[in-house]
Amino acid sequence: MPRNWNALLLATTLALAGGLPGMANITLHWGEQNGPDNPPIPYFLDAGTLSFTLPPNETITGAVFSSTFGNSTVYSTAAVDVYVNNLLVGSCPGAPDPCFTGTDGDVVPFSYAYTQADLATLASGAADLTITQNSPLFARLGDSTLLITTTPEPALAVPLLLILLAAVLMGRRRVADARARRLTQPGGTL
Repeated sequence: MPRNWNALLLATTLALAGGLPGMANITLHWGEQNGPDNPPIPYFLDAGTLSFTLPPNETITGAVFSSTFGNSTVYSTAAVDVYVNNLLVGSCPGAPDPCFTGTDGDVVPFSYAYTQADLATLASGAADLTITQNSPLFARLGDSTLLITTTPEPALAVPLLLILLAAVLMGRRRVADARARRLTQPGGTL
C-alpha cells in the first residue's frame, strides 16, 4: 500500500470531479422585429423558431428572456404581447406606458425569468418567438435573447459520490489492517 494513499485518492477524486460536466449556458438570439403599418388587430408576427441541444446528461435549470420594446427603427411599439412557446414573457399595454409613447430616444428594456414550472415549455429543444400586436401602428421589438442554463442531472452525481466514498473507506480499512498486522508481529511498530 503506498504511503501517500490519501494524496493519491485526493488527486484521483479531483481529476474525476474536473471531468464532470458543469453548468452550461445556451444562448438563442432573434434579430429586431418590425410589424407592418396598421395591420388588422390582433396581428400575429412570428419571429421564428430556434432549436437547441442540451449537453449530454444535463437538464434545464433556468432561463431568462430579454429584449426591448422599440428598436433601432422606432423607439416605441404598438401594444404587444411577447411569447416564447406560448408563454407570455413580455407585454406593452399601450398608452400611457413608456413602451408605447417612447422615452426620449431610448428603447424600453424588459426581461422575464422563467419559473421552475415555465422551464417545461423548453423541453422540446426549440423556442418559438411570437408577437401579438393589440393596437394600431407598428409592432417593434429589439434584438431578443433567451439564455438557458443547464446543469448535470443529479442522478449522475450521486453514484459517483458513492463510489468515491466506498473507495475512501476501503483505502482506510486497508491501511488500518496493515497497521494491525504490523502491531501483532513480534517487535511490531507503527
